[in-house]
Amino acid sequence: MRDTFAVRYLQAGGEPETLRKLLGLKDMVAVKHYQRLSAQMVEKEKQKEPAAYPLLRQTLAPDVSRRSRRRPSMVATEK
Repeated sequence: MRDTFAVRYLQAGGEPETLRKLLGLKDMVAVKHYQRLSAQMVEKEKQKEPAAYPLLRQTLAPDVSRRSRRRPSMVATEK
């Protein structure tokens, strides 16, 4: 949990010195490690984006063919 908090804090724009104080660290060695992890995670996300985009586009696009196959409601057929 501590590592996850530290990395997310830095990704959200938190200051490294403030993180050091929050975690109760004496020096910046561990904070620099968290900064490297944060940078690596950002790079991985950038690499995933182009591959995931077509799938996202398919799920967001409305399916027009389904709309045309809808059955009329009972109220509409009784009149």
